[in-house]
Amino acid sequence: MMLTITATGRVTADLELQQSQKGNNYLRFNLAVNKGFGESATTVYLQCWLFGEQADRMVRAKVKKGSYLEIAGDLDLSKYKRDDKETVTLKVSIYSWAYIQQSKSDLPKSDTAPAVNTNTPELYDETELQDGDLPF
Repeated sequence: MMLTITATGRVTADLELQQSQKGNNYLRFNLAVNKGFGESATTVYLQCWLFGEQADRMVRAKVKKGSYLEIAGDLDLSKYKRDDKETVTLKVSIYSWAYIQQSKSDLPKSDTAPAVNTNTPELYDETELQDGDLPF
């Protein structure tokens, strides 16, 4: 069973592109997601993973601490023990992401940095629909 999540939040630290033992690039970062309002407001931290070209693209897009992103990916609960205390981490393997613009200062200054994910496949092509056709 696969659990898919879409979330918006802020990156908690500047990104560091890393390399696996096999030489593949990857990123691991936390995304702070605000949940609730007023006195019941809390922050949930998602440990996000991004691999290969998508990781390279995020670095080129100058994502950094405080960047406001929307992510979509597969959610996994990871349990581990440290000092006799069991901890559960929410891990997300990202398959798409995009900047969320609140103001012009939220986006990178470079024109070469892509601000929106263009790797998400379209579900259907609107130009092929005839009047009365359903897109599914």
